[in-house]
Amino acid sequence: MTTKQHTVADRVKAAMRDAERPASWVATKAGMSPSTFRRKIQGSGEFTVSELAQVAHALNVAPSSLLPAEFRTNTHAKGAA
Repeated sequence: MTTKQHTVADRVKAAMRDAERPASWVATKAGMSPSTFRRKIQGSGEFTVSELAQVAHALNVAPSSLLPAEFRTNTHAKGAA
């Protein structure tokens, strides 16, 4: 498992804990099979952007909250178009 995969999986699991929702519930609400979802939160696969958006919606969190830090910060220079 890469660090970024680990980070995303950990963020999803933390959001699940905060929402007090089991993996099967999140998977169903996100339109994923429970086995695929479990595999991804265990780090054996990567979430697509679309899947992360659906998981975030199911857990009522911002999709960016599930991404690694480098994707959540504004790295654009001021005044850049």
